[in-house]
This record gives sequence, C-alpha cells and structure tokens, in this order.
Amino acid sequence: HVENGKKCFEFAKKHNLEGIIAKKNDKPYFAARSDDWLKIKCTLRQEFVVAGFTTTDKNQVLSALILGYYNNKNLVFVGKVGVGLTEKDKLALASKFKKVLRKTCPFLNAPKVKNAVWISPKFVAEIEFAEITKENLLFERDLLNKKIQLEKELEKVNYSLDMFTKKLTYDDKND
Repeated sequence: HVENGKKCFEFAKKHNLEGIIAKKNDKPYFAARSDDWLKIKCTLRQEFVVAGFTTTDKNQVLSALILGYYNNKNLVFVGKVGVGLTEKDKLALASKFKKVLRKTCPFLNAPKVKNAVWISPKFVAEIEFAEITKENLLFERDLLNKKIQLEKELEKVNYSLDMFTKKLTYDDKND
C-alpha cells in the first residue's frame, strides 16, 4: 500500500519499470477488474525521421511508417509504427509521400522490411513507446504514433541519442 502515487510513479520511471497499478483511495480492495483500478504506464517519446512506409494486403495505401534517426550523418533504422494512424491520415500521408518516393533504401544498413516503400527522409514523426529492445529497436507492440510533422527541418529534430542508454525523456501526462 502506497499513499503517494506520484512518488511511486517517479520511482517506476527512474528504474525503467513498465508502470504502476493504482486504485482509487476511497474504494475497497476486491480481486476483480473494475474502473476503480488504473494501469499507469511509463511511456517514452522521441522524434524520428520517416524513411519509408509499408503496405499490406489489408492496408494497400499505407500500413506502417519506417523510422530512423541520424547518427553522424548516417540514417539508422529503429523500427516501424502503424498504430495511431486513421484511414484519413494514411491517405493524406501517402499523397505527400508520393512526391518524395525513391528506389533505394536511405538507411546505412538496409533493414529487412517486408513490402517497404522508400521515401527521401524529409518528414518527422513523434512516437510514444515503452521500451527499446537489446537490438536497439523500438519494441513494436507498444508503439503509438503521436504526431507527424511534415514541415519540420531535419536539422531541428530533437534526437536523443542517449536513448540507447535508457536516458529518454518521459511523458509527464501521468504525473
């Protein structure tokens, strides 16, 4: 039993835990799911360069964004994200991406991505995620696209290259 949820959440973030479970103070404990219990996740946010997209039989226009970041002027693959895009978003993005299609992969080391369509790296996406794998990739299960900036200059992207040492900026919305 913890009285100070904010301190408990700060501890979870500091120690790279997935999050905390909280119960409304004025509600009794009982072992069943209810709205009285909350799962509060520690999420991370980072801007990444959009270097392409994938398509599937189900999503022929756009299924997921292919992401990377620059390290010493080399574009490094970090993962894909498809969650958080509406059909309207996908159509609008596909229209913008058509103008910057390219035949070759822009990454230093081409990732094995099925049904990849490569674009010139001119767009930025802000991604929310829970963790980074030991292979230095975003953990796909937890990815959520928060915002795509079509006009942001790549030189102004807020890269946190410390991300691979687990020094990412945490989302403060749950504090």
